[in-house]
Amino acid sequence: MYDHKHRTAEDELGKMVRDICKIFLRVLTERESIKVDETFLRSLSISYRRLAQDKIRQYEIDAMMNSLEFNRHAEETVVDVFTNSVIEAGVEFMEKPVGTLLPDWKRMDSALPDIQHMLREAVEKDASG
Repeated sequence: MYDHKHRTAEDELGKMVRDICKIFLRVLTERESIKVDETFLRSLSISYRRLAQDKIRQYEIDAMMNSLEFNRHAEETVVDVFTNSVIEAGVEFMEKPVGTLLPDWKRMDSALPDIQHMLREAVEKDASG
């Protein structure tokens, strides 16, 4: 759960990306034996930025062809937040590579047998306003 008080959308997005990225890096290290170091992080961020820029160009053309509005600056700002957050998460991960992975559903069912019902109720309540 994220505390949304006194934070910008970019702050929230950055924190979410960092948290997810650290889990991703941990999984790569533990399950795939991939060494996470500065070279890996640099390659990851460069590859992500290149792919994201390609997609932005593609979506801008699609929007133009379909007479839709497209805010390139906003899209590129999100890419910047993601790229910076991936680097920050990588640095944090290298400083402290041991941590807790998200629990799988079997563990969740064991700890909270009614979790699926609780989630369904929360979604329905949220959807109803």
